[in-house]
Amino acid sequence: MIVNKQQHKPSVLHRPWFGAAMYLVFGLLWISGSDRLLAVLISDAATLTQYQSYKGYFYVSLTAAIAWFLLNQKQLYAKSLRVSERALSDTFDYAAAGIAHVSLQGALLHVNRAFCQMLGYSYAELTKLTFQQLTHPLDLEKDLESLQRVINGETEEYTLEKRYLRKDGSTLWTRLSVAIVRTNETAYFISVIHDISEQRATRQKLAESELRFRTLLDNTPQIAIQGYNADGTTIFWNKASELIYGYSKAEALGSNLLDLIIPPAMHKAVGTAMAQMAATGVAIPSEELLLQRKDGSMVAVFSGHAVVQLADGEPQIYCIDVDLTAGKQQTN
Repeated sequence: MIVNKQQHKPSVLHRPWFGAAMYLVFGLLWISGSDRLLAVLISDAATLTQYQSYKGYFYVSLTAAIAWFLLNQKQLYAKSLRVSERALSDTFDYAAAGIAHVSLQGALLHVNRAFCQMLGYSYAELTKLTFQQLTHPLDLEKDLESLQRVINGETEEYTLEKRYLRKDGSTLWTRLSVAIVRTNETAYFISVIHDISEQRATRQKLAESELRFRTLLDNTPQIAIQGYNADGTTIFWNKASELIYGYSKAEALGSNLLDLIIPPAMHKAVGTAMAQMAATGVAIPSEELLLQRKDGSMVAVFSGHAVVQLADGEPQIYCIDVDLTAGKQQTN
C-alpha cells in the first residue's frame, strides 16, 4: 500500500497568528465601542473616568482568561501529540514482527528490537548496513525487481519469502511485506518481516514424507493403489495400477473409478460402499474381487481400503489391490 504521509497540521486555535489576530480585533472593538458607550451613558467626567478604569480592569482580566485558554489548549495539544508519538514508537519497538524503515537506496534507517534479535545484530550495527548486504544472494534479484516495481508505481506493495543472512552466517527464512511511504520531504519503505523458519522446516518435512510415501507406492509393482474422492473421481494412481489394470496415470486421474476397473454389475454396490466409507470414515472389510482391466479382461485381486479424513476437505478413499493372478496360476 502506498502511504501518502502528510505532516500533521495543528488546528487554527494552536496557531500563533490566530491568538495575535484575536487579541488585536477584540482590543480595537473593545476600546472604540466601550468609549462610545460610556460617553453616551455617563455625562459626569469623574464618574466617566472611574468607569474607564473599571473597563480597563475588565479588559485585562478578560484577555488574561483568553491567554490562559489558548496556552492551556496548546499544552493539551502538545501532550496529546507526545502520547500519540509514544504509542507509535512503542508499537514499532515492541512489535512481535521485525520492522524496518528502508531508504530507496536500501539503507536501513530505523529498525525495531525484533528485527535486531532475528539477525543477531545491535541497532547500531544494523543501521550501518543495507538490506542488499543482509539478503541471501539467491533471493536478492527477486527482491530488487519487486522493489523497483513499487518505486515505478507499477504496484502498491509486495510480499515474498526470502532468506536473510544472520550475523553468525546462518540463514533465516522470512516472509517480507513492503510498502512505500511518500512525504513532502522524502520517501522510504516500511518492511515487515516475519520469521517463518519453523513453518519452512515443517513444510520441508511434509514434502519429504510425501515424497517417500509416493516413491514407496510407485515402486511396489505387486500392490496397486488407487485414491479417489467420495464421488469416485480418481486422484491417485500408482505404477502397479498401470501394470495391473492397463490404464496410464494420465488416463486414470480425473476419471471415475467405477468406469475404470469396476465391472458394470458391481457399480451400484461399489458406489454405495464409497458413499458409506466417506460418510462414516470406516473402511469396508477386505475381500477378494474380480475387477476389470482396460482391455475388458478380468483380474483377481485381494482388495482392501483406507479412509483418509483431511482437516479442511472431504475424505479421500484409498483402495489397495494385490494381484492374485500369479498365486492362482500356481494353485492351478
